[in-house]
Amino acid sequence: MRLFSDGRARSEPVTPPDWDPVDLAPRKLLLSDDDFQSAMLEGVSRTFALTIPQLPSRLCRVVSNAYLLCRIVDTIEDEPSLSGARKDYFCRQFLRTLESARNAESFSCQLCASLSSGTPPAGKTIGSLRLPTGALVGVVVRRGKLLHPDEDTKLEVGDRVIVFSATASESEVRKALFG
Repeated sequence: MRLFSDGRARSEPVTPPDWDPVDLAPRKLLLSDDDFQSAMLEGVSRTFALTIPQLPSRLCRVVSNAYLLCRIVDTIEDEPSLSGARKDYFCRQFLRTLESARNAESFSCQLCASLSSGTPPAGKTIGSLRLPTGALVGVVVRRGKLLHPDEDTKLEVGDRVIVFSATASESEVRKALFG
């Protein structure tokens, strides 16, 4: 169940069940900040995505935001490919980013490029990915710009891949992308 900006909590997807996957990407990108935050929460924690929306709406927004920010630091701490010094560096950069959002994109790109489990398969084309049936790469976000990929779009380090699916689970999509 998610709390959306219209104040309603609902467990059904944002789009109706008969959605057209070609039309879904633009609608997903037009979510309000609160709806986007709810979608991100649902993507990183099914448990908290169910419980946090039960809070009063003002508290829900703050707790959701705090939880997602903590997940960033947790991701840094859990990354096996980073040395202690690199983890310290990224944690300090994260704090600087919170103090001044000017460097948020730079921080995000640098961190994403350093994550072994969070970086899409750089060098592969969209067409070569073995996504589950019904999954569709809707958008690739590269250096803050939206790309509408086709089968020949080659992924680069730091790309964010937004995949839509009515049937495939998140774990199936992650397995297809990251092995």
